[in-house]
Amino acid sequence: MAISGIALLGFVVIHMIGNLHLYEGPVQVHEYGEALRDLGGHLAPRTFVLWLLRIGLIAMFVIHIHSAVSLSRMSVKADRSYASPRDYIAANFASRTMRWTGPIV
Repeated sequence: MAISGIALLGFVVIHMIGNLHLYEGPVQVHEYGEALRDLGGHLAPRTFVLWLLRIGLIAMFVIHIHSAVSLSRMSVKADRSYASPRDYIAANFASRTMRWTGPIV
């Protein structure tokens, strides 16, 4: 789940950097779009690498959601008979509610 989360965060950062080209002008936005289409150079067809990246992004999203659902199911199935009482010494409100606030973000 961490690896897919880092990959998704990397997409957000790269996407933000790409969107910052809007402040440079229409020529730079066009050049950036053409650079994305020509990522493979002469080794692959024109938009092949871009489509691979899109498919990879969808795969990371599906893997991340699957990991979250699997982890939640494992947590529900866990045996609570040996659990100790909860005393939140190191956990703050943000870390305790991350399961619900993560999907909202």
